[in-house]
Amino acid sequence: MIDELFKKYKQKGILIDTNILLLWFVGSVNRNKISRFNRTEKFIPEDYELLILTVISF
Repeated sequence: MIDELFKKYKQKGILIDTNILLLWFVGSVNRNKISRFNRTEKFIPEDYELLILTVISF
């Protein structure tokens, strides 16, 4: 099901929410800081990995 959605919207691009974008930035600098940084404390390093996999699909 998720693969079908990726195929459907792949050519249209992706819009990233600012909190998710901040997760991307913090994770790119130091994945261990994700759970410690105030705005990304609700995320875990595995969320960053999933985000990267999703973004490179587009």
